Amino acid sequence: MQLSTTWLDVITARQHFYKQQKIFILWIFNEFEGSDDFRKLTFSDIIYTNNSNAFIFNQEAYARSVAQKDLILKCYYREYYSNFDKVRSSWSSTFITLDQLYFDQSNAALYYFDSATSKIKAKEEVDTFLKQKKERERKEQLEYDKLVFQKQDLQEKLKNSRVNQEELNKELKAHLSEKKSLLEKLTSQRLKLENSDEEARLMYQRIDILNKHAVPPSILEDVLVHQNRYKTLITSLKGLKGELADREARLQNINKLETKTIGGECYQILDKVRDWEFIIQNHEDLYCFKLGQPVSLFSDPAIQRIVSFQLDQIQFNKTILILANFKSKIESHRARLEVLNKEIGENENDLFQLEHSFLSAINPRLRETYNESIVALETQIELAEAQASRCEQNLKEEDEMEKHYKTELQKYKYVYEDPFE
Repeated sequence: MQLSTTWLDVITARQHFYKQQKIFILWIFNEFEGSDDFRKLTFSDIIYTNNSNAFIFNQEAYARSVAQKDLILKCYYREYYSNFDKVRSSWSSTFITLDQLYFDQSNAALYYFDSATSKIKAKEEVDTFLKQKKERERKEQLEYDKLVFQKQDLQEKLKNSRVNQEELNKELKAHLSEKKSLLEKLTSQRLKLENSDEEARLMYQRIDILNKHAVPPSILEDVLVHQNRYKTLITSLKGLKGELADREARLQNINKLETKTIGGECYQILDKVRDWEFIIQNHEDLYCFKLGQPVSLFSDPAIQRIVSFQLDQIQFNKTILILANFKSKIESHRARLEVLNKEIGENENDLFQLEHSFLSAINPRLRETYNESIVALETQIELAEAQASRCEQNLKEEDEMEKHYKTELQKYKYVYEDPFE
């Protein structure tokens, strides 16, 4: 029983002697300090070499020994356990008898609790935990890499799908444009047929006049000359009126646009959705203006010409306006409108003069030659009626074709517009 301190080399020599002699030595203390920092160094060495078991005989142990009529010691032992990735230890205690001690023959050590084995087991548990953690992290990394690959694959597929969708949109757009061109062509043909029907009707009226007034074959040349001039004037007049209506419509569309004054110049603001086709075709003559930039009254550094590669960036940017300067176009349209109104007035006057001169030239001769021209007139009437009948039939066929293509266009229009909704 060690009650007082002694030198460390004395303790070491004593333990070495008993170990060589195969004699078990049991160190018994009268008290135990649980903190390694405050415990005496010699006591700590004895406890460490005794498999971290400390045997105490104090008043409590004495009372138990008397009561049980046997030697009772209080044993403090270090118990190791795993705490996630670290090995931890704590001191436990219990009362024991000598027959509960384990005699370690190989190390000539005597102890109650195998602290070394406890430490090895705790270390194995930490190693197992670290290995499982590493394996879990490896699997998580593999899963993460898999998710990254799937994400990249989906992005690539989405990109390819977008490209395919754009190509499909271009094809549908081209197909729609083709159908529109065909519809315009059919509409133009219809107008021609309607004009032909109108000419046939006019010819029929003139033949009826000739029939009533008995125009001889010798006068037919004068009739045809007047009729050709009449047709030329009618065609010219229709063309002028059509151009007049078109330019008036363009002026109305320009006047409907919102305006913005920059640098003392008035610009029209184009709608990126409604006017996008026009913007693409005429972007070299248009300007872009970023909202929020300072604007001077005497210069316009805030506006820039549009370059083709900027179109995709500008299309969906709500802070950029697309501007056009239609000043020269407006002046050109107005000047042309004055010319057109003048030419239309001149043509209408020429028509009136032509009809007046035609009737003045024909009427006196009509009264003289009715009988000689009746057969020729009947033939002309039959031809005119046949031509009018053919025109009417053609118009019906064109109506059916137009209805068919309008139905087709509605289908393609639905397919084409759906991706942009």
